[in-house]
Amino acid sequence: MKPIKRATSTINFGYMLNQKTGMLDAVEHEIKELEFIEKEMLKNNMSLRGACEYLKEKTKKHLSAPGLKKHMDKKYGKGEWLAKLKGEIYIFQNPAWEGWIKVGKSSDAKKRLAQFQAACPLKDFECVKLITVKNQTKAERKILDLIYFFAEKNNGEWIKINLDKALEILNTYKEKYETN
Repeated sequence: MKPIKRATSTINFGYMLNQKTGMLDAVEHEIKELEFIEKEMLKNNMSLRGACEYLKEKTKKHLSAPGLKKHMDKKYGKGEWLAKLKGEIYIFQNPAWEGWIKVGKSSDAKKRLAQFQAACPLKDFECVKLITVKNQTKAERKILDLIYFFAEKNNGEWIKINLDKALEILNTYKEKYETN
């Protein structure tokens, strides 16, 4: 592979700086792994986080989820590749924060829940509801718009809302948009 000219202070994943020429030389095994995870993500077999973990394991180099998203957007069109991703919309809650829920998207909500549990000493997060959707980005956006409308408060990713109302919104979305 041909060296590429360095355009910014950031060195692209799959390349290393050649101190003599100032160019970026390809690291072929890293590029091969990056191409593999691109294909897996496009087939919806791997999430952003899962792909980053895979790359770190295989190449011993870290690529953040936002960095990988930026790469995918640049290569496949901003958001275009994400629009095709089926996945799950979930509602998580923790009894320590009564009345608050977390609504999110994931290609694997069970793994996402395990990530929450790993950060919690009591391991008391629970998945209240999970629906499978054809387009997780679009579904999350529509569902959150409605949930925010009915919410008492929201604090970033956490929302204070009547749980029955949140469940009704998820169920209605599923019936209206996900039934063939």
